[in-house]
Amino acid sequence: MEIARAKGLDPKEALKGVHVAKVFNTGHLMALVRGLGRKILETKARLVIVDSAVAPFRAEYTGRDKLAERQQTLNTLMHELSRIAELYNVAVVITNQVQAALSLI
Repeated sequence: MEIARAKGLDPKEALKGVHVAKVFNTGHLMALVRGLGRKILETKARLVIVDSAVAPFRAEYTGRDKLAERQQTLNTLMHELSRIAELYNVAVVITNQVQAALSLI
C-alpha cells in the first residue's frame, strides 16, 4: 500500500492485482508450486515472489541427519520454479532469511 501511495496510485486498486498464498509447510509449498502454472494462466501474472523460501525447510528438516533430504527437496523446488519461469515467461524472485552466528565473549 505504501508503494502504491508513493507512486500516486490507489492502494486498493493496485492490490487487486496481487494474489497471496500463505504456506504452512513444505508439502503445502510444493503443492502450491505444482499448481502455479494454472494460477499464472488464470491471473496473467508476470511476477512470482516466494518470500522466505527456506523457512519451512528449516522448521521441518532439523538436524544433520535430515540435511540431504532437505537439500534434495529444496533443489526440486528451485528447479520447478526455474521451469515455471521459463515455461510461462514470468519473473520469479526468491527471498531467503539470513542467519548470523553470534559469538558471545
